[in-house]
Amino acid sequence: MERFVENPDFLQELFLEEAWKNVDKIDGFIESKANAEEFEVTADEVNSLYRTMHSIKGSAAMMGYPAISETAHAAEDLFSYLREAQKDLQSILQLLRMVSGFLKRELRRLETDDEVTDFGWAVVRRIKNFLSHVDSENEPEGPSYQIAYTRKGKKR
Repeated sequence: MERFVENPDFLQELFLEEAWKNVDKIDGFIESKANAEEFEVTADEVNSLYRTMHSIKGSAAMMGYPAISETAHAAEDLFSYLREAQKDLQSILQLLRMVSGFLKRELRRLETDDEVTDFGWAVVRRIKNFLSHVDSENEPEGPSYQIAYTRKGKKR
């Protein structure tokens, strides 16, 4: 309790510190794949990045940053898709660059007490459009179909 009395911004500082570490993990992954024309994503990489996004999502939701939380949630959906299919990797990498760019911009804004923008919703729409496009090209029972179906609150 003393930490909060001495420093009421303690949770904000902790959130920012952890979020920057997680963004660094995302950027490290992007950089490791960026120069390769063809690459694979291992199950360990997918699971690690999924957990990273899950952490960002939960922390942002707790702190009251819905655009950051929803953007991370949409990125989780990309990793759920990757668990099932090793396709469209360049497109996914491009979407992750957008997620990372958005997160960096918003974290900088939070550090300077500027207002958080809602640009994240555009990133979320791009990810959802990508997953919808993948659904239309695949069998209707593909992994992203299941994600979309579950996200609507319906059970199979």
